[in-house]
Amino acid sequence: MLNGIVEVREKRNDGLYNLTLEIPDKRYFEVYEDVDEENALDIINKYLISRQDDARPKNTKVKYDKNSHLIRLTSELHYLENDHTDYN
Repeated sequence: MLNGIVEVREKRNDGLYNLTLEIPDKRYFEVYEDVDEENALDIINKYLISRQDDARPKNTKVKYDKNSHLIRLTSELHYLENDHTDYN
């Protein structure tokens, strides 16, 4: 499922990042039964680990857009007191 995810990441002025992951609903429902924040956090954590990203997700939210068949996950990414490198 992780290969079918579209990522959008935006750096904020306060040093945090906004992360949005979009997953086709068909792929999502192959693994999860419910669209909820617990599953969203699980996906985000697995996604970050697969990318070797040491961010800590906070304020995770999930929205199911049935018309476009997308599950949209959003979260703030925190990199305080860890070894994240900023690639500006």
